[in-house]
Amino acid sequence: MSSRGVLALEDGASLEWSVARARGKARATALILPGLGANDLLADDDGLYGALARGLAGEGLDVVRVKRTPEPSSIVDDVETGLLSLQEVAAKRVVIVGHSLGALVAPLVAGPTNALGVVAFGGPARRWADALATSARRQLALTGAAGPDLEREVELAARLYRALLREKVSPKALDPALKGCLAARDLSGDRLHGATLGYLRSVDAIDPLAAYARAKGGLVALQGSFDAVVGEDDAGELARAVVGAGRSAADVRIAGVDHYGREQPSLEAALSARGGHVSPRTIEAIARAANRLLA
Repeated sequence: MSSRGVLALEDGASLEWSVARARGKARATALILPGLGANDLLADDDGLYGALARGLAGEGLDVVRVKRTPEPSSIVDDVETGLLSLQEVAAKRVVIVGHSLGALVAPLVAGPTNALGVVAFGGPARRWADALATSARRQLALTGAAGPDLEREVELAARLYRALLREKVSPKALDPALKGCLAARDLSGDRLHGATLGYLRSVDAIDPLAAYARAKGGLVALQGSFDAVVGEDDAGELARAVVGAGRSAADVRIAGVDHYGREQPSLEAALSARGGHVSPRTIEAIARAANRLLA
């Protein structure tokens, strides 16, 4: 059984939510925080979030999913304000499942929701502008770029992301050299990778290693072996930051899985893949991680 609704937020935006009920009596709540453009967060389909909601509900968890519409300027404040008004989150033991950008935000949401810990799947270990530059290097190399050409494009991408997100340069005022780089193909008006710059600028203020070190609760950092989006050892870096702060953490790799939880034959295939079903092994790994935090 599932239900959904919309919460009005103080900044004038709204927060869509959906709850998939546990099979049997719920023993806890799993709160899913979305990545940037993986698939429709609230859809009950074969994409990552629909499959994950069904899998975790089968483990005896109420599964709360949230979707931002329209995108607010402050992701953290609005998630905290909205989630704390949901009885399913406020009244139960909570684990947070963050995917990609959602994993970056997860440690900040963990405190107000009194979460027992975070399952981070495909989460970056660097601030958002730096994570985008790391991703650009990996993806350009996978498409065959090498040597000076690769280094030039990576440098331009890093400068572009820093200018837009950290220095808050208007796209119209960008250096012409940056407007012509490959990374600028994802820039249209005031949007980057389909999201408003204001939204991503607020995300870029989060230092994930520091945020995870400060957060309460444990961490299970998951990463597909064919994840072509985040850095090769981002899951390991997140786990080490938590262990260094004196708390429990694990770094788990899912063989043959990409950034969106789909089965892939190689990193190159993962980079060019469009669509496809989520691997049952991804759902099983996330469920095991949630159960570990609840034990």
